[in-house]
Amino acid sequence: GDTASFGVGEWATVFATATNPDAFDGDAVTLTGFVTPGDAPQQSGGFDLTRLVITHCVIDAQPASISVAAPGPVPETGQWVTITGTVSSTAEGLLELDATSVEAIDEPEDPYEY
Repeated sequence: GDTASFGVGEWATVFATATNPDAFDGDAVTLTGFVTPGDAPQQSGGFDLTRLVITHCVIDAQPASISVAAPGPVPETGQWVTITGTVSSTAEGLLELDATSVEAIDEPEDPYEY
């Protein structure tokens, strides 16, 4: 399907449930969220991009995260960033976002996804 309008929440679902990760390999993405520690070692540029997703109202907001592999130093935890890159399938059959750029930004006026 068309993933061009996916946000962090939709991509988190794809990353967690994809039965054919290669189908998403190479999809271009630009996403905004905040940095959280991830499973990948931070020394190698690994972190998670996280966003709070609301399905009904703010009280039900849930975090959604995707793994990011990025060049250069990892931004501080909590820093808002816009990431441009592509989705890739790892050797373990997992998906991650290979960032070509990570731009620090101010927190958006509306920090939630819906």
